Amino acid sequence: MFGTEDLSVRAWELPPNALLVDVREPYEWEAGHVAGSRHVPLDLVAEAAADLPRGRPIVLICLGGARAAMCAAALRTTDLHILVLENGLRGWVAAGHSLHQLAAYLAPHGTPPATP
Repeated sequence: MFGTEDLSVRAWELPPNALLVDVREPYEWEAGHVAGSRHVPLDLVAEAAADLPRGRPIVLICLGGARAAMCAAALRTTDLHILVLENGLRGWVAAGHSLHQLAAYLAPHGTPPATP
């Protein structure tokens, strides 16, 4: 049976050659993301899977881990080595890592910023 606990990795245990893939919405990505990560929104992950590298761990990231776990479940039948960042960006920041920010806030899921 598939369980994300078997696939989770803590921020301080990332494999050195891992590709980090952020599956959050564009407004969330702009608000803050792991420098060097690739942005593939949740609804595009299935079609982007063919372009992800084989033979290298792929660590899926979202704000808290739930959406990344959904993506991992959807990709479980592929030949990709998929991991989920435990506790998502919240865990990343709690471990003392910083975020690259294009905006001045970390956006919670479901609340896009107001447009002027």
